Amino acid sequence: MGMEPSLAASDGRRALAGPYQRLALASLSPTPTPTSFPPPPPPPSFPKKFPLPIRSPAAAAVLASSGALYFPMEAATSGAEEVEEEKKAEFDASEIEYASYGGEHHLPLIMSLVDQELSEPYSIFTYRYFVYLWPQLSFLAFHKGKCVGTVVCKMGEHRSTYRGYIAMLVVIKPYRGKGIATELVSRSISVMRESGCEEVTLEAEVTNKGALALYGRLGFIRAKRLFRYYLNGVDAFRLKLLFPQPELHPSLVMMANDDASQRHPANRPLEEIPEEQERDNSSMVKSAGNNWRRQQE
Repeated sequence: MGMEPSLAASDGRRALAGPYQRLALASLSPTPTPTSFPPPPPPPSFPKKFPLPIRSPAAAAVLASSGALYFPMEAATSGAEEVEEEKKAEFDASEIEYASYGGEHHLPLIMSLVDQELSEPYSIFTYRYFVYLWPQLSFLAFHKGKCVGTVVCKMGEHRSTYRGYIAMLVVIKPYRGKGIATELVSRSISVMRESGCEEVTLEAEVTNKGALALYGRLGFIRAKRLFRYYLNGVDAFRLKLLFPQPELHPSLVMMANDDASQRHPANRPLEEIPEEQERDNSSMVKSAGNNWRRQQE
């Protein structure tokens, strides 16, 4: 009898009885340790592309093992080599071929160059407005079949002046500084002058030092500054080229003045004045005299 209390105190699980025995034993038992775990969810799948090329092989290996986005080393290297090749474009000026706008097959070439290099967006209707109405003023430059530059212009009446306008001029970067832009603009200006234009105008960004220097060498002057002219908020210079008017020899000017004075009726002898004109002149004199008499009366 004296052992039972001590047994109950030392081992509570054996002392419990009745309907709550199973519940109590479960609560007092230690938490079982699992022998296996469920497999982790698979990592999300990403395309193996990275916004910037990875040039280091070690960094590329780490990123590839971690599932990060990256460019493969082959693509990054080939892209760098292609850019380097474009920067080192070497050619002779005689290799550049120039052609005026020849039809619809030239339009995509012009659009591609302008959209790639210029800051202002243009719709296809703008391009067609220029090249359809003034195809003789648009020129393209080719190097071994590749279009590397273009100029697009127009001409027409402007306030009592027949004026030419240079709308677009593009030469891709690897071919700049070789005189291609100068040749393109010169060809367009020559056609404008032969067509009777008295001046040529255009707009250029104030930050475009290369274009300003080019047009300055061709004789353009800065006529006006247009504030926030472009969509990117940059100011523009309006440049103007004035064609010199042909000067007449002084003897020709004197002959023209003498001829004009001789044709004037007041300087002609009376016998050379037609009879009808003489009657008209006399009637005018009589009417003037009558008016003077009425005023005196």
